Amino acid sequence: MPLKAAIERIIYSPFFITHPTMFKVLPAKAIALFILLSTFFLVSETIGQPFQIQESATFPVFNEGELKIMLLGNGNTAFVHRIDENFNYQLYNSDRKVIVQQVFTPKSFDHRRGGIVSLFLVGSDIVLFYGVNERLVPVLYRIIIDSNSGKIVKEEEIGRSNKLKGTDLYALSLGNAQPAGFYIRKDKNSDHYAVGLFNSFESDRNKRIEIRHYNGKHEVINQAFYLSPNNEFKYLELVDFIVMGGEKVIACAYAFNTGDEKASSLFLAQLQKGSSSIQAKQLDFTEDLHITNGVLRRVPGTDLVALLSLAKLDSKRGKNIYGAFLSFLNAKTLALEYNKTIDIPGLRETYKNIFGPKSEYNGVPQNLYVNEDGTYTLVFEEISTVGTSTVLGSTGICVLDKNAKEIYNYITPKIHSLEGVAYRPMYIREREERPQWAGWNEYKSFAYVNSANKKYIFFNDLVENLENLKKSKINNVYTITDTDAFSFALSDGKVDRQFLFGQPERKCHAYAMFAVSDYDPRSGTYVTLRVNNCKDKKMQVIWMNLK
Repeated sequence: MPLKAAIERIIYSPFFITHPTMFKVLPAKAIALFILLSTFFLVSETIGQPFQIQESATFPVFNEGELKIMLLGNGNTAFVHRIDENFNYQLYNSDRKVIVQQVFTPKSFDHRRGGIVSLFLVGSDIVLFYGVNERLVPVLYRIIIDSNSGKIVKEEEIGRSNKLKGTDLYALSLGNAQPAGFYIRKDKNSDHYAVGLFNSFESDRNKRIEIRHYNGKHEVINQAFYLSPNNEFKYLELVDFIVMGGEKVIACAYAFNTGDEKASSLFLAQLQKGSSSIQAKQLDFTEDLHITNGVLRRVPGTDLVALLSLAKLDSKRGKNIYGAFLSFLNAKTLALEYNKTIDIPGLRETYKNIFGPKSEYNGVPQNLYVNEDGTYTLVFEEISTVGTSTVLGSTGICVLDKNAKEIYNYITPKIHSLEGVAYRPMYIREREERPQWAGWNEYKSFAYVNSANKKYIFFNDLVENLENLKKSKINNVYTITDTDAFSFALSDGKVDRQFLFGQPERKCHAYAMFAVSDYDPRSGTYVTLRVNNCKDKKMQVIWMNLK
């Protein structure tokens, strides 16, 4: 590809400033967004529909734009969809009827130069962040939307990065530098949230990462730059951060040097209430490792935070080899309490039980969950990327006890082929507060739900794979229209596979867009989009109770 074309593809893509975990090949006409809202494997197959389901009225299938569904605290459901500069908003009540329809257009949004970074609920407000490239300057905007009316309450610029120079664009085209990025994290236990501003080409290495802490009134209560530890490292990359109410933000960053002074390490830092600086502490076990991704989680009822980190160890025949670590750190002192190298002998053995003794499970961690009973769930998925194509293989679930020892292991076999998109490890984590692009493999991949009673995996699959798996083989999903949605209930080392919407009729399929879904653990309600692919192809919003 010519250099000029490569640069334009980078700087004009919304993912240049909004999606650090996914590179996407955009079509000639930019896609629009519509915000709408243990070691032994036993599997049983059930024909009936496993959950009580409520349905909305049907509507045409969306083939463009970005979609997101959000369960609100009052029993209503918001459904958002952007098409070009128009944001369409629908509000469903608890009877699953549309009670509000609204279209709003942000003043500064340009679909050719930007995209949505994040959206979530704060009180009765929907907070939406979007990024735009304004003449080579990445800019972040925030919109406050009244969820009851779908009208904009306030729109303002939140931050901007430096203007990109020719040398910066060249470095980006070669893949030798990380693009500027905006990261947003919401506290699940309060209305506080934080914004991370990553200015990769800032000349002052101590001003490349800034953290801003907000309260439920959308006011900045603290902000500071993430200083290069001892001014030793030239490069800093923000890995992840969590918000702990109004008290603090804990952030994890990868620091490194290249060339003759090559060195690297992961640093944990905290921005405390009333402090004007971010205190950083090195995680010694990560020294000289190439950390590519990480997930921070709060451990309820303790002073600990859990960190799942991923390090690139090698690359063989076009496949990256990763090492994973699960660390527990003191949230007050940042001291490392315990560290575990992730090994998955149980998952590998379970995989061999399905596909034969010579098969190998090559899943990489995609997410970390802290369960109410004090256990932990690691979610794995096989992922292989060649150019701009991705193959997503079998999903693995590993449940650990309070001491991080394996209790149960589950494999849910699948193969999904995606064209025009290259996923990276931990893309599932980044998808939690982002919308999903329609028209770009949106029905592939999977969803994991950590309900109070059971753990569930949902994805679309071919009916013929029910028989194929009895022969230790599985067919690849290339075309989604021939698939049906399946539910995999995981409990006590057993997997119960069922048709999510009941066994399909002849020449009729029902599949779901799980990537736009939402789950409310308090009510046990799960919401997603279903496509009824019969003679008259229609879409519906579907609500299910997982309790």
